[in-house]
Amino acid sequence: GMARLLEEHGAETARARERVLGGRETADMRHVANLAKSRRAAAGEVDSSRWLTTGLREYDKKCGPIDVLDNHHLILLAAENRMGKSSIIRQFIFGWCRAGKVGMVFSLEMSGKVWMEMMASQMSGVARPRREGLPADMAAKFAAALEEAYGWIGAERNYLNHRGTEGTEDGAEEGGTRRRGEGEKGARLVLDDDPVTLEQMLARADEHLRKGLPLDYLVVDILSAAKSSVAMGQRMKRMEEVEYIAGSFQRWAKKTKVPVFLLVHFNRGPASDQRRPRLSDLRDSGMLENCADLVLFLHRPHKLPNGDEQDDTTARPVMEFGSLKNRVDATDWVFVSFDKARTTFRELSGGERAVVEGTAGGAGGAGGKADWRQSARRAE
Repeated sequence: GMARLLEEHGAETARARERVLGGRETADMRHVANLAKSRRAAAGEVDSSRWLTTGLREYDKKCGPIDVLDNHHLILLAAENRMGKSSIIRQFIFGWCRAGKVGMVFSLEMSGKVWMEMMASQMSGVARPRREGLPADMAAKFAAALEEAYGWIGAERNYLNHRGTEGTEDGAEEGGTRRRGEGEKGARLVLDDDPVTLEQMLARADEHLRKGLPLDYLVVDILSAAKSSVAMGQRMKRMEEVEYIAGSFQRWAKKTKVPVFLLVHFNRGPASDQRRPRLSDLRDSGMLENCADLVLFLHRPHKLPNGDEQDDTTARPVMEFGSLKNRVDATDWVFVSFDKARTTFRELSGGERAVVEGTAGGAGGAGGKADWRQSARRAE
Protein backbone atom coordinates (compact mmCIF):
# COMPACT_ATOMS: atom_id res chain seq x y z
CA GLY A 1 0.00 0.00 0.00
CA MET A 2 0.92 3.65 0.35
CA ALA A 3 2.95 3.05 3.54
CA ARG A 4 5.13 0.50 1.74
CA LEU A 5 5.69 2.90 -1.17
CA LEU A 6 6.69 5.67 1.23
CA GLU A 7 9.15 3.32 2.97
CA GLU A 8 10.72 2.30 -0.33
CA HIS A 9 10.88 5.95 -1.44
CA GLY A 10 12.62 6.90 1.82
CA ALA A 11 15.16 4.10 1.43
CA GLU A 12 15.90 5.06 -2.18
CA THR A 13 16.24 8.73 -1.18
CA ALA A 14 18.76 7.77 1.50
CA ARG A 15 20.77 5.72 -1.03
CA ALA A 16 20.73 8.60 -3.54
CA ARG A 17 21.83 11.06 -0.88
CA GLU A 18 24.70 8.75 0.07
CA ARG A 19 25.80 8.40 -3.58
CA VAL A 20 25.86 12.18 -4.04
CA LEU A 21 27.33 13.29 -0.71
CA GLY A 22 29.36 10.29 0.38
CA GLY A 23 31.63 11.13 3.30
CA ARG A 24 31.94 14.82 2.43
CA GLU A 25 29.15 15.77 4.81
CA THR A 26 30.70 14.24 7.92
CA ALA A 27 32.86 17.19 8.99
CA ASP A 28 30.00 19.69 8.75
CA MET A 29 27.55 17.30 10.40
CA ARG A 30 29.98 16.63 13.24
CA HIS A 31 30.57 20.35 13.77
CA VAL A 32 26.86 21.20 13.85
CA ALA A 33 25.99 18.22 16.07
CA ASN A 34 28.77 19.01 18.56
CA LEU A 35 27.71 22.65 18.74
CA ALA A 36 24.10 21.64 19.41
CA LYS A 37 25.12 19.18 22.10
CA SER A 38 27.45 21.71 23.72
CA ARG A 39 24.62 24.23 23.90
CA ARG A 40 22.25 21.67 25.42
CA ALA A 41 24.89 20.53 27.90
CA ALA A 42 25.62 24.12 28.95
CA ALA A 43 21.90 24.66 29.52
CA GLY A 44 21.65 21.49 31.61
CA GLU A 45 19.33 19.87 29.08
CA VAL A 46 21.39 16.74 28.36
CA ASP A 47 20.65 13.57 30.32
CA SER A 48 23.74 11.40 29.92
CA SER A 49 22.52 8.65 32.26
CA ARG A 50 21.41 6.45 29.36
CA TRP A 51 24.44 6.98 27.15
CA LEU A 52 26.24 3.92 25.79
CA THR A 53 29.75 4.36 24.41
CA THR A 54 31.80 1.89 22.39
CA GLY A 55 34.99 2.32 24.41
CA LEU A 56 36.77 3.21 21.14
CA ARG A 57 37.66 6.74 22.15
CA GLU A 58 38.41 8.12 18.71
CA TYR A 59 35.09 6.85 17.33
CA ASP A 60 33.14 8.08 20.36
CA LYS A 61 34.77 11.49 20.00
CA LYS A 62 33.91 11.69 16.30
CA CYS A 63 30.38 10.30 16.37
CA GLY A 64 29.16 10.74 19.92
CA PRO A 65 27.44 8.28 22.28
CA ILE A 66 24.53 5.98 21.58
CA ASP A 67 21.65 7.78 23.28
CA VAL A 68 18.15 6.28 23.35
CA LEU A 69 16.80 9.56 24.74
CA ASP A 70 18.08 11.26 21.59
CA ASN A 71 16.29 8.95 19.13
CA HIS A 72 18.78 6.07 18.97
CA HIS A 73 16.14 3.33 19.20
CA LEU A 74 17.09 0.70 16.60
CA ILE A 75 20.82 0.18 16.00
CA LEU A 76 22.17 -2.16 13.33
CA LEU A 77 25.68 -3.58 13.59
CA ALA A 78 26.61 -4.90 10.16
CA ALA A 79 29.56 -6.83 8.77
CA GLU A 80 30.25 -9.62 6.35
CA ASN A 81 30.18 -13.18 7.62
CA ARG A 82 32.89 -14.10 10.16
CA MET A 83 34.26 -10.56 10.41
CA GLY A 84 33.82 -10.06 14.15
CA LYS A 85 30.29 -8.68 14.67
CA SER A 86 29.65 -10.83 17.73
CA SER A 87 33.14 -10.17 19.06
CA ILE A 88 32.92 -6.40 18.94
CA ILE A 89 29.40 -6.22 20.46
CA ARG A 90 30.58 -8.59 23.21
CA GLN A 91 33.51 -6.26 23.87
CA PHE A 92 31.09 -3.33 24.13
CA ILE A 93 28.90 -5.36 26.50
CA PHE A 94 31.63 -6.18 29.00
CA GLY A 95 32.53 -2.48 29.04
CA TRP A 96 28.89 -1.64 29.72
CA CYS A 97 28.70 -4.28 32.46
CA ARG A 98 31.74 -2.82 34.17
CA ALA A 99 30.11 0.61 33.91
CA GLY A 100 27.05 -0.70 35.76
CA LYS A 101 24.72 -0.90 32.74
CA VAL A 102 22.15 -3.70 32.60
CA GLY A 103 21.44 -5.52 29.34
CA MET A 104 19.64 -8.48 27.79
CA VAL A 105 21.33 -10.55 25.08
CA PHE A 106 19.66 -13.14 22.86
CA SER A 107 22.36 -15.40 21.42
CA LEU A 108 20.46 -17.24 18.70
CA GLU A 109 23.40 -19.14 17.20
CA MET A 110 26.08 -19.51 19.88
CA SER A 111 25.60 -21.43 23.13
CA GLY A 112 25.73 -19.43 26.35
CA LYS A 113 28.73 -21.43 27.57
CA VAL A 114 30.83 -20.54 24.52
CA TRP A 115 29.56 -16.93 24.59
CA MET A 116 30.72 -16.50 28.21
CA GLU A 117 34.09 -18.14 27.53
CA MET A 118 34.72 -15.79 24.62
CA MET A 119 33.83 -12.80 26.80
CA ALA A 120 36.29 -14.05 29.43
CA SER A 121 38.95 -14.30 26.72
CA GLN A 122 38.36 -10.66 25.79
CA MET A 123 38.43 -9.57 29.43
CA SER A 124 41.59 -11.49 30.35
CA GLY A 125 43.55 -11.17 27.11
CA VAL A 126 43.97 -14.97 27.17
CA ALA A 127 42.91 -16.99 24.15
CA ARG A 128 39.94 -19.27 24.86
CA PRO A 129 41.36 -22.63 25.98
CA ARG A 130 41.19 -25.53 23.56
CA ARG A 131 41.57 -29.21 24.31
CA GLU A 132 45.28 -28.89 25.00
CA GLY A 133 44.58 -26.48 27.85
CA LEU A 134 46.55 -23.44 29.06
CA PRO A 135 49.66 -22.87 31.18
CA ALA A 136 48.80 -22.56 34.88
CA ASP A 137 49.19 -18.77 35.13
CA MET A 138 47.13 -18.10 32.01
CA ALA A 139 44.49 -20.63 33.07
CA ALA A 140 44.14 -18.83 36.42
CA LYS A 141 43.79 -15.47 34.68
CA PHE A 142 41.15 -16.84 32.34
CA ALA A 143 39.24 -18.53 35.19
CA ALA A 144 39.17 -15.26 37.18
CA ALA A 145 37.73 -13.40 34.19
CA LEU A 146 35.15 -16.12 33.61
CA GLU A 147 34.07 -15.94 37.25
CA GLU A 148 33.70 -12.15 37.01
CA ALA A 149 31.61 -12.52 33.85
CA TYR A 150 29.35 -15.15 35.44
CA GLY A 151 28.95 -12.84 38.43
CA TRP A 152 27.30 -10.29 36.15
CA ILE A 153 24.46 -12.63 35.26
CA GLY A 154 23.78 -13.61 38.87
CA ALA A 155 23.65 -16.92 40.66
CA GLU A 156 20.65 -18.13 38.66
CA ARG A 157 22.54 -18.02 35.34
CA ASN A 158 19.33 -16.59 33.90
CA TYR A 159 17.83 -18.25 30.82
CA LEU A 160 21.10 -20.08 30.09
CA ASN A 161 20.64 -23.58 28.76
CA HIS A 162 24.40 -24.00 28.27
CA ARG A 163 23.97 -26.04 25.15
CA GLY A 164 27.16 -27.49 23.76
CA THR A 165 28.40 -26.56 20.30
CA GLU A 166 26.33 -29.42 18.90
CA GLY A 167 23.19 -28.08 20.58
CA THR A 168 23.18 -30.59 23.48
CA GLU A 169 23.05 -29.92 27.20
CA ASP A 170 26.44 -29.67 28.90
CA GLY A 171 25.21 -30.76 32.31
CA ALA A 172 24.97 -29.02 35.66
CA GLU A 173 28.48 -29.76 36.88
CA GLU A 174 30.29 -27.32 34.55
CA GLY A 175 30.54 -24.00 36.31
CA GLY A 176 27.55 -23.51 38.58
CA THR A 177 23.78 -23.57 38.71
CA ARG A 178 22.12 -24.39 35.41
CA ARG A 179 18.48 -23.92 36.43
CA ARG A 180 16.59 -21.79 33.94
CA GLY A 181 16.00 -18.62 35.89
CA GLU A 182 14.91 -15.06 35.42
CA GLY A 183 16.54 -11.67 35.75
CA GLU A 184 17.39 -10.92 39.35
CA LYS A 185 18.21 -7.78 41.29
CA GLY A 186 21.84 -6.76 40.99
CA ALA A 187 22.46 -8.78 37.82
CA ARG A 188 23.91 -6.77 34.96
CA LEU A 189 23.38 -9.24 32.14
CA VAL A 190 20.49 -11.47 31.11
CA LEU A 191 21.97 -13.92 28.61
CA ASP A 192 19.43 -16.04 26.77
CA ASP A 193 20.59 -18.80 24.43
CA ASP A 194 17.17 -20.34 23.81
CA PRO A 195 16.05 -20.59 20.14
CA VAL A 196 13.30 -18.04 20.80
CA THR A 197 11.02 -16.15 18.41
CA LEU A 198 10.58 -12.40 18.16
CA GLU A 199 7.42 -12.61 20.25
CA GLN A 200 9.18 -14.61 22.98
CA MET A 201 12.11 -12.17 23.06
CA LEU A 202 9.82 -9.19 23.54
CA ALA A 203 7.74 -11.05 26.14
CA ARG A 204 10.83 -11.87 28.19
CA ALA A 205 12.08 -8.29 27.95
CA ASP A 206 8.65 -6.95 28.97
CA GLU A 207 8.55 -9.37 31.91
CA HIS A 208 11.95 -8.08 33.04
CA LEU A 209 10.70 -4.48 32.93
CA ARG A 210 7.40 -5.29 34.69
CA LYS A 211 9.40 -6.53 37.67
CA GLY A 212 10.90 -3.06 37.97
CA LEU A 213 14.37 -4.26 36.94
CA PRO A 214 16.58 -1.86 34.97
CA LEU A 215 17.32 -2.48 31.30
CA ASP A 216 19.73 -0.25 29.37
CA TYR A 217 19.95 -2.20 26.08
CA LEU A 218 18.83 -5.33 24.25
CA VAL A 219 21.02 -7.24 21.76
CA VAL A 220 19.92 -9.82 19.17
CA ASP A 221 22.74 -11.93 17.73
CA ILE A 222 21.90 -12.43 14.89
CA LEU A 223 18.96 -11.14 12.81
CA SER A 224 19.32 -13.87 10.16
CA ALA A 225 18.52 -16.48 12.83
CA ALA A 226 15.51 -14.59 14.22
CA LYS A 227 12.01 -15.88 13.47
CA SER A 228 8.52 -14.57 14.12
CA SER A 229 5.56 -16.82 14.93
CA VAL A 230 3.24 -14.18 13.47
CA ALA A 231 5.22 -14.08 10.22
CA MET A 232 5.29 -17.87 10.02
CA GLY A 233 1.55 -18.01 10.67
CA GLN A 234 0.92 -15.54 7.86
CA ARG A 235 3.43 -17.32 5.58
CA MET A 236 5.42 -14.16 4.95
CA LYS A 237 8.40 -14.27 2.61
CA ARG A 238 11.77 -13.94 4.36
CA MET A 239 12.26 -10.30 3.38
CA GLU A 240 8.79 -9.46 4.69
CA GLU A 241 9.56 -11.35 7.90
CA VAL A 242 12.83 -9.41 8.38
CA GLU A 243 10.96 -6.14 7.88
CA TYR A 244 8.31 -7.22 10.37
CA ILE A 245 10.93 -8.21 12.97
CA ALA A 246 12.94 -4.99 12.57
CA GLY A 247 9.81 -2.83 12.69
CA SER A 248 8.57 -4.63 15.81
CA PHE A 249 11.87 -4.09 17.61
CA GLN A 250 11.90 -0.42 16.60
CA ARG A 251 8.38 0.16 17.93
CA TRP A 252 9.21 -1.67 21.16
CA ALA A 253 12.39 0.37 21.64
CA LYS A 254 10.50 3.63 21.15
CA LYS A 255 7.82 2.55 23.62
CA THR A 256 10.20 1.33 26.35
CA LYS A 257 13.14 3.69 25.72
CA VAL A 258 15.46 0.67 25.57
CA PRO A 259 17.77 0.66 22.53
CA VAL A 260 17.81 -2.54 20.47
CA PHE A 261 20.96 -3.74 18.70
CA LEU A 262 20.44 -6.09 15.76
CA LEU A 263 23.49 -7.83 14.31
CA VAL A 264 23.08 -8.15 10.54
CA HIS A 265 25.04 -9.34 7.51
CA PHE A 266 26.34 -7.39 4.57
CA ASN A 267 26.06 -8.87 1.12
CA ARG A 268 29.30 -9.84 -0.63
CA GLY A 269 29.50 -6.52 -2.48
CA PRO A 270 32.17 -4.77 -0.34
CA ALA A 271 34.50 -7.80 -0.45
CA SER A 272 34.12 -8.52 -4.15
CA ASP A 273 34.42 -4.85 -5.11
CA GLN A 274 37.16 -4.17 -2.51
CA ARG A 275 35.46 -1.05 -1.16
CA ARG A 276 33.96 0.30 2.04
CA PRO A 277 30.37 -0.87 2.66
CA ARG A 278 27.31 1.20 1.83
CA LEU A 279 23.79 1.12 3.28
CA SER A 280 22.58 -0.59 0.12
CA ASP A 281 24.91 -3.53 0.95
CA LEU A 282 22.75 -4.54 3.92
CA ARG A 283 21.25 -7.96 3.38
CA ASP A 284 17.47 -7.56 3.07
CA SER A 285 18.03 -3.79 2.88
CA GLY A 286 15.23 -1.31 2.17
CA MET A 287 13.02 -1.36 5.22
CA LEU A 288 16.05 -2.22 7.38
CA GLU A 289 18.08 0.85 6.47
CA ASN A 290 14.99 3.05 6.55
CA CYS A 291 13.84 2.18 10.07
CA ALA A 292 17.31 2.05 11.67
CA ASP A 293 18.36 5.12 13.63
CA LEU A 294 22.03 4.16 13.69
CA VAL A 295 23.89 1.77 11.37
CA LEU A 296 27.33 0.70 12.60
CA PHE A 297 29.67 -1.26 10.36
CA LEU A 298 32.79 -3.39 10.66
CA HIS A 299 34.88 -3.97 7.56
CA ARG A 300 38.25 -5.50 6.75
CA PRO A 301 39.75 -3.67 3.77
CA HIS A 302 41.60 -5.91 1.34
CA LYS A 303 44.23 -3.24 0.76
CA LEU A 304 45.34 -0.63 3.27
CA PRO A 305 46.24 2.94 2.30
CA ASN A 306 49.95 2.14 2.68
CA GLY A 307 49.66 -0.66 0.10
CA ASP A 308 49.68 -3.62 2.52
CA GLU A 309 47.23 -6.40 1.66
CA GLN A 310 45.35 -8.61 4.13
CA ASP A 311 42.98 -11.58 3.90
CA ASP A 312 41.45 -14.37 5.99
CA THR A 313 44.91 -15.63 7.01
CA THR A 314 45.98 -12.33 8.59
CA ALA A 315 46.17 -12.93 12.35
CA ARG A 316 45.76 -9.26 13.33
CA PRO A 317 43.94 -7.53 10.49
CA VAL A 318 43.30 -3.80 10.48
CA MET A 319 39.55 -3.20 10.42
CA GLU A 320 37.41 -0.15 9.78
CA PHE A 321 34.69 0.52 12.36
CA GLY A 322 32.22 3.34 11.95
CA SER A 323 28.69 4.44 11.17
CA LEU A 324 26.93 4.54 7.81
CA LYS A 325 23.82 6.26 9.15
CA ASN A 326 23.23 8.34 12.26
CA ARG A 327 20.03 10.30 12.81
CA VAL A 328 21.61 12.30 15.63
CA ASP A 329 25.36 12.70 15.09
CA ALA A 330 27.93 12.49 12.33
CA THR A 331 28.84 9.43 10.29
CA ASP A 332 32.54 8.57 10.31
CA TRP A 333 34.90 5.65 10.85
CA VAL A 334 38.19 4.73 12.55
CA PHE A 335 40.88 2.07 12.12
CA VAL A 336 40.96 -0.70 14.74
CA SER A 337 43.16 -3.76 15.15
CA PHE A 338 41.45 -7.15 15.53
CA ASP A 339 43.25 -9.85 17.53
CA LYS A 340 41.53 -13.00 16.24
CA ALA A 341 42.92 -15.33 18.93
CA ARG A 342 41.51 -13.21 21.76
CA THR A 343 38.62 -11.78 19.70
CA THR A 344 39.49 -8.29 20.92
CA PHE A 345 39.54 -4.95 19.14
CA ARG A 346 41.72 -2.00 20.03
CA GLU A 347 42.36 1.39 18.53
CA LEU A 348 45.59 2.10 16.72
CA SER A 349 47.95 4.59 18.30
CA GLY A 350 48.80 7.75 16.38
CA GLY A 351 52.07 6.23 15.15
CA GLU A 352 50.43 2.97 14.08
CA ARG A 353 47.72 4.86 12.26
CA ALA A 354 50.31 6.93 10.42
CA VAL A 355 52.03 3.74 9.26
CA VAL A 356 48.74 2.17 8.10
CA GLU A 357 47.73 5.36 6.31
CA GLY A 358 51.15 5.56 4.64
CA THR A 359 51.95 8.98 6.13
CA ALA A 360 54.84 7.83 8.36
CA GLY A 361 58.23 8.43 6.80
CA GLY A 362 59.72 5.30 5.24
CA ALA A 363 57.02 3.06 6.67
CA GLY A 364 55.27 1.83 3.56
CA GLY A 365 54.98 -1.63 2.08
CA ALA A 366 55.77 -4.84 3.90
CA GLY A 367 58.21 -3.12 6.26
CA GLY A 368 55.43 -0.79 7.40
CA LYS A 369 53.19 -3.76 8.13
CA ALA A 370 55.86 -5.45 10.25
CA ASP A 371 56.63 -2.23 12.13
CA TRP A 372 53.07 -1.51 13.19
CA ARG A 373 52.31 -5.11 14.14
CA GLN A 374 55.43 -5.19 16.33
CA SER A 375 54.30 -2.03 18.08
CA ALA A 376 50.88 -3.61 18.58
CA ARG A 377 52.49 -6.56 20.36
CA ARG A 378 54.56 -4.20 22.55
CA ALA A 379 51.37 -2.31 23.49
CA GLU A 380 49.96 -5.51 24.98
